[in-house]
Amino acid sequence: MSQHITQNINTLVPGSGEEHRFLCECFDRIKDNQTNPAECNDALRCIANILNRCFDMQITTTILDTVSDQDFFGINIYPEHRATRSIVDIACGDFTGTTISLPGGGNFERPKDAIIHCWRQNTEWHIDFDAKLFYDISHRFTPREIVALLISRIEQIVFSYRIPLTVFKAMKHILLHSDYRTRTISSATLCRNFYMIPFVQCCGFVNYPSTLEDGSLLQLIPELNKDYMTALTKLTTYYTSSIIDRPSHEMQKELSYILHWIIESVNDLKYHMGYLKKSLEEQIVAEKSFYVKNLLISILKQFSVYHAEQITTEAWKPKPTKESMGLEEAMLIDSIQKTLEAAVDLAETKLLDKLGRCKRISQEEIDILRIEIAKIETVDDKMYYMEKVYDKLTVVNYALAIIGDKSFKGRVRDTKEKLERQKEDLMKIREMILAKPIGQERYGLFIKYPAGYEG
Repeated sequence: MSQHITQNINTLVPGSGEEHRFLCECFDRIKDNQTNPAECNDALRCIANILNRCFDMQITTTILDTVSDQDFFGINIYPEHRATRSIVDIACGDFTGTTISLPGGGNFERPKDAIIHCWRQNTEWHIDFDAKLFYDISHRFTPREIVALLISRIEQIVFSYRIPLTVFKAMKHILLHSDYRTRTISSATLCRNFYMIPFVQCCGFVNYPSTLEDGSLLQLIPELNKDYMTALTKLTTYYTSSIIDRPSHEMQKELSYILHWIIESVNDLKYHMGYLKKSLEEQIVAEKSFYVKNLLISILKQFSVYHAEQITTEAWKPKPTKESMGLEEAMLIDSIQKTLEAAVDLAETKLLDKLGRCKRISQEEIDILRIEIAKIETVDDKMYYMEKVYDKLTVVNYALAIIGDKSFKGRVRDTKEKLERQKEDLMKIREMILAKPIGQERYGLFIKYPAGYEG
C-alpha cells in the first residue's frame, strides 16, 4: 500500500492543498444535505476517490444515524474481511519452526512479519461516519476539523500494525492457556470466523490520542495539527474526555472479554447452540454499524437455521413449522458436532508416531529449551518459546491421560513417574519464560511520508 501514497503532502495542507479543499467541499455538501441522500452519496463517492488518490484506499462508507445517541465515536474504519481472516489463519495454524506461506504470495519465518504484510497489503476498507459530526446543530464541527479527525483515524487504524498484532497475541495467549481439545476445536476451520469479531471490536475502539506518532501527517503539517487539536477540544467540551488518550489496558480488557466469550461459545457447541445464538442475536440487535452487523449475521448463519430468504422470494411455499425447524436445527447441530469431533481426532493423530504409539519427549529437548530462554528479548520471543513448551506439555499430558486406559495399552512407553517429572520441568520453564524481563514494545506508523513534494 505505502508505495502508492501521495508524494505531494502539500495537497493535504489546510487552506492551500487541492485534495484537502476537495475533502472540505465534500463534507460541506454532506452537512448541507441531510435530507438529500443522493447528494450525500455522491459526496461520499468523491471522498472515496480522494482517499484512493492520496492513500491507495478502496473504501465503502456509511453515515450512521446516531444524532440522538449519547455516545460519540466520530469515525470508525474497518478492514476488508479477507485480510483479518488471513491473520486468524496464521494464529490458528501450526507454523512453529516452519515458514509461513500466504495464499497471496510471500514466505515469512515469523508470524509478526506475515501479519504486518497482510495488513499493509490490504487496500479495501469500510468507514463509518458518526452523523453527529455533520448534523448535531448545537455541537458543530467544521469540515477542516472532520478532515483532521479522518486522517488521524486512518493513521491509527490503516497505517499502524498495533491492532492486528494486539489481537494476534491475545488470541495466541488464550489458545495456549486452553486445554488441548478446546484449543483444537477453537482453531478448526469451521470456528475461525469467530476470531474476526475481535478485529472489528478493536478497530471500533474509540480513541483520539493527543500525542502523535513520529512521522504522522498531523505532525508534519502544523495547520492540520491545529485543526485536530481544536477538534479534540470540542470532543472534550461537547461529549467526554474519556475518548481522548484512552489507556491501552481498556482495549485489552474488551479484547479479553470477547475472546473468552468465543471460547465459551465454542465449548457450548459440543452440546447445543443456545448460548451462541442468544449472544450473537443480542450483539446484532445492539450493533450500530451495518458493516459489523453483517459480519455477525454471517457468523450466526453458519450455526443456525434461516428461512427468511425462502419466505420472501417464494411466498407460495408453506412456512416451516416449529417442529420442522427444530428438526432441521438438530440435524445442523449433529453435523457441526461431527465436524468438530473429526478435527479433534485428526489433531490427536499428530500426538502419535507411525506405529500408533504416543510420541515421547526426551530430557535433552527439555534441557535445550531451558537454555534457549536466555535468547528471549521480545514479546514475540516469549510467545515462540511458550508455544514450544505447550507443544511438549500437550504430548506429556496426552500420555498421562491415556496411560491407565486399558484400551490404549502399550501406546505409552514412559513411566507415569517420568511423565510427571517432565511435566513439572516444563511448567518450571514456563514460569521462567513468564518471568523473563523484556523491553516495552513500541508501535509506530509503518508509512513514511515525504517531507514535502518530491515529484
